[in-house]
Amino acid sequence: MKFTLFILVSCFINTLSTLGAQDLDVNIIEKYVEGTLNKEESIEFALHTSVNYEQVMNQLEALQNTKAQSLSTEKLQQVIKKLKEVGEVSKKSEKPERSLTGMHIAWFIVSKDDTLSSLPLIYKVDQSSAAYKAGLRAGDVIQKAHGKNLTGSHSAIEFRRLLALWPTDSSLKLSILRSPTTVGNGFSGRDRRKRMTFEFTP
Repeated sequence: MKFTLFILVSCFINTLSTLGAQDLDVNIIEKYVEGTLNKEESIEFALHTSVNYEQVMNQLEALQNTKAQSLSTEKLQQVIKKLKEVGEVSKKSEKPERSLTGMHIAWFIVSKDDTLSSLPLIYKVDQSSAAYKAGLRAGDVIQKAHGKNLTGSHSAIEFRRLLALWPTDSSLKLSILRSPTTVGNGFSGRDRRKRMTFEFTP
């Protein structure tokens, strides 16, 4: 009963968050379509779109419907197709993060003081990946990505989107929780985990 209630509340909160979120600057979207974003703008686009995916898709489709004169129709269609693929693939385990970072991300439920929340869990790290070389390991729970808190019923999907959209040659900082022992795919409020930060270029 508590688990069902948590899912309903989380979905409601996520819906309110989406309704209250601000649209991404249309100039950022247009520059993304044209492939002219600088590094800072690319990071902003990835961080915003990972959480507000539906909203950004609506903005892109609105641009397509208005046939913006300043944008290439072909490029706009390619971007919409690419983001739709990101949206679909990010719902599935192990993709698209496998090819990008070597990190395999699963759903993760945290129970503390009878309160449930969700965080992304790294359940496998390829040893040849930059993430592994930076120090990330299986069992690490991701709290923040580039300073952004990760929580809510869709946190793992949002993190996968972030990895898929993260700009090439840009370092990514992750704040994680690590325990000496990992029990299944979760831990209780009694589990003492150490907070650590890692930075690497995916």
